[in-house]
Formats: sequence, structure tokens, C-alpha cells
Amino acid sequence: MVVVLVGAIGVAVLATSAYQVQRTAERDQLRQRAAEASTALEAVLPVFGVPLASAVAVVDETDDDPAAFERVIGGFVGDQGLASSAALWRTGADDPEPVIELGRASQLAAAPAAERARTIDEAPVGVLGIVDLTDRPVRAIGFTLASAKADPDGRRAVAYLEIALPDDPTAIDLAGDAYDDLDSAIYLGDRARPSALLTATTRDLPLRGAEQVVVPWGDGELLLQFVPRGRLVGGLLATLPLIIAVVGGLLVAAFGLLAHRLQRTGRRASQLARANEALYLEQQGVAVTLQRQLLPESLPDDPRVELAQRYQAGVAGIEVGGDWYDAVLVDDGRRLVLTVGDVSGQGLPAATVMITLRIAVRAWASEGDRPAQILEKLDRMLDVRTDGHFATVLCAALDLATGRIELASAGHPVPVVARGSEARTVEVRPGLPIGVGPDAYQPAEVGLEPGDLLVAFTDGLFERRGEVVDDSMERVRVAVGELVHQPAQDVVDGLVRALAADEAPDDTAVLAVRWIGGFPTAPSG
Repeated sequence: MVVVLVGAIGVAVLATSAYQVQRTAERDQLRQRAAEASTALEAVLPVFGVPLASAVAVVDETDDDPAAFERVIGGFVGDQGLASSAALWRTGADDPEPVIELGRASQLAAAPAAERARTIDEAPVGVLGIVDLTDRPVRAIGFTLASAKADPDGRRAVAYLEIALPDDPTAIDLAGDAYDDLDSAIYLGDRARPSALLTATTRDLPLRGAEQVVVPWGDGELLLQFVPRGRLVGGLLATLPLIIAVVGGLLVAAFGLLAHRLQRTGRRASQLARANEALYLEQQGVAVTLQRQLLPESLPDDPRVELAQRYQAGVAGIEVGGDWYDAVLVDDGRRLVLTVGDVSGQGLPAATVMITLRIAVRAWASEGDRPAQILEKLDRMLDVRTDGHFATVLCAALDLATGRIELASAGHPVPVVARGSEARTVEVRPGLPIGVGPDAYQPAEVGLEPGDLLVAFTDGLFERRGEVVDDSMERVRVAVGELVHQPAQDVVDGLVRALAADEAPDDTAVLAVRWIGGFPTAPSG
């Protein structure tokens, strides 16, 4: 009796424990899949945020020029674009009307005046605004982004994109093949409202016993629901309670079988870990591709100079960043204006600031402003106390006829100039970073001889934890001197290979220019 009682108690305890482990593993696996899906949905936002940010920046620079707005965002609208309609609005009106509207008539434009005014006036700055239009005659989602710059009357430009949703939510699949073993439903907002359903893999709604997670999405939220169609953790944990109950006294054999099955479960866990790692690298690759699309597609082609660039993403996270480079010919091809910059932070807000600053530099350089003047104007566009970001920027203007370079720095690492096998850092007073506070940026001049090379870079190239900055800069100077006789592109590639550590958490941008020499008649373009 004692043996039977003790054995029965032991089997009951083991069977109950196995059942609880199986339930816990199922819940943990389901929560992990929900977290992965939320990460993938958050990565979609820059697809809409980047064109809106570009449109707002261009509108600010062109004083609400509808043609400029259409040039920037027109390609995202229509049958072949992301959105069904787009519009430019202005805050502060009781009965607002769009300055320009592209594509089909939007559901927002058809809304009552009070709703339109509230939606436009509450459009966020630096964060994508989500407009719930799922209860309209044509189901839709709107995205808004307001300019950080206000006109004298306090009114801001607001860029707007609207995406029409299919009447049948099961016609689209936001989850992908990785979630074929789950029934899922995604709602706009934090409640499972039938009208707010964006997508579902089944018509049997609402999902009963679903694992739910509410994730931030722009300035709104998404509700994700998942229900497994079968077992997520394999057959072992599902049948283990029955095995223990049947074999009873054959506990030794049962423990042997358990060890064998657990080994198989461990291998599957390793496979899942490798699959998750591959997914992470794929998401990082998407972020790097998006970052490269935000940078110039090509550098100017001019026989008087040899230009080269290299961008390498860091390993920390899967978001776009704020490092950039640019080069533009101005004054009918007589001057080449170069910029290298680094905006603090990561993600869409930092990328938005980066795009705004890069476009502004091009505009003021085309107007003939000198590097110090450009930095002073940039500083008036950004305030770390209100925008949450600051930026370090190096701006240089090369006279293509004489080889004279005028430079100014807003807290950015100084460039390196190489002549022959000699390399030295340029003596330029670093002013305060853009957005930290007003400063009188002091220009410096450097004279280049034919064949001289100037290399500018962001701090991801040389900064290392625990290393003195002067020592890091010395490594850059020595490396440039060793590589200077190679073509400019080989120089920047060699610098990144030699100096940018594989485990570096920060992005790296490098821009190099070699002055070949002036011509009696400078080419334009």
C-alpha cells in the first residue's frame, strides 16, 4: 500500500508537472512569436515615414511649393505606389482644406470640418501619426507627419498619406510564411473592434483564447492576437503526461525516453535560435538598404577631382541611423561642397533630421553660402531641447581651379589631408554641435596641390571604448598616409577594413576627395 501510494503520488506529481511545463512552453513560444511579429510591424513604419519626412523638409525649404511636394511624394501615390492618396495640409484652420491633394479623394478630406481640423492640428512632429479611418465608407489608414518649423502665425506644414484597405481583411497577410502554424488577427488600436480589423488568417473571429499583445505603432497602437493551430513545441511535451501515467512504475525507462526526447527538443531549439538569428540579420539588412537609399545615389563626376565614399552600418540594432555624407557642385561647377555629419540617436526621428539637414546644406550651398554660414543656418533649424537631437557636421568647399579648401566644423572630427606619404590632421576650430547652442563657427583654409587627398569621416571609424581620442585619431592619420598612393575608393575601403571594428556599435561614413588639378576652362555640371 505504501509503495502503491508513494508511486501513485509520484506519478501524479510527475504527470502534473509535465503538463504545466507543456502549457508554459506553449505560452512562451506563442509570446515569442507575437514579439517577433510586433518587431516586424514596427520596421514597416519607415516605409511611410521617410517619404513624409522628405516631403515636409522640401515644403519647409520651398515655402509650401505644391510642385515640390508633388515631386517628392508623387511616386508613392497611385496604383503602383504605396498609398491611394496624399495631401499637404496646414494647421490652425477651423475648416482646413489641403494645399495640394494627389491620387484619389481621401477619406480625411471627406470628414467633417471639426474632425479634419483636430486630425491636422494634432499631427505629431518627429513621430508618425496614425489616423484611424477603418469605419469609413472606404476603409483606410492615414499617416501624418508635422513639420518642426512653424510660420510667423504658428502654423505648421503637415504631410499626409492614406492607404485604402481591402473590404476582406483576409485578403492580405501581414505575418508571412513564418506564421503558417498560427491563426492571427491584427487590429488598429488596443481593442478587438470588428471595424478596426486590418488582417486575419481565419474568418472564425473573434479568436478565442488568443495570446494578445499591444504594441506601439507610430503615435498609435496595434493589437496582435495569435492562436496556435497545433502544437508549437513538438509532440513530446504534449504526450508526456500520458506517458508518465501509463508506464507508472517503469520510471527509469520513462526517464530514459524523456532524456532522448529532450535531446531532440534541444536540437529543435537550436534550429529555432539559428532561424531567429537569420531573421534578425535579414531585418538588419533591410535597415542598411533603407539607410543607403537615404544617402546620395552617386557622387559628382568631374575630371578635376576623384571622389569616393563608404558607408558601413554598426551592429547595434536594426534601425536606420543619422550618419551621412554628401558632395555637390555649385557656382556653375567652380566649387565642390562636401559634408559629413552624424545625427544623435537612431530610428525614424534621427533619419528625419538627417534628411532635413542634408537637403538644407545643398540648398544653401547652391545659393553661394560659405561653410561657416551654412553651419550657422543649420544651427537655427535644430534645438536639442525641443527636437531631442543634435548633430556634428563638417562642411568644406573646394575651389576646383585653385585647390583651396575652406572648412568649418560643428563639433565634428577633423579631417586628414595627405600629400605624398605625409598625412596630417587639419587645424580647424570645432564649434558647438548643431542644435546645442548658437556659435560663431570659425572657417579654416587648406591649400591642396595636385594629387593631394582629403579624408573626412564620422566617429564610428575610430572611436573605441577605453581608448583616448587622440590615440584613435593618430591611427587614422597613419592609415591614410599608408594608403594615400592608392585610388580614392581603395583608400576609403582600406580605412574601413583596417580601422572599423567588426563589433563596433556605431555606423561609419567616410568621404574622400583627391584634387587632380584645375583646368583653363572649368567644366560645368
